[in-house]
Amino acid sequence: MPENKKPDKKEISKQKKYSRRNLLVSSSTALAAGAIAATTGVKPAAASEPESYPQSKGYLVYDSKKCIGC
Repeated sequence: MPENKKPDKKEISKQKKYSRRNLLVSSSTALAAGAIAATTGVKPAAASEPESYPQSKGYLVYDSKKCIGC
């Protein structure tokens, strides 16, 4: 193709197979499938038992006069 000639739309569409939208859709689909596969795996028997937390020994009191907003 000569340097001073702009490429036709047909030539651009032949070169460009995927649009940005197609790339985002396919990558997000792959990411979601990977997340689902990672979270639905079989867990060992020891991890399936619920953990028990120790009883609390007190509680926290919120004082808005002393709060500095950190």
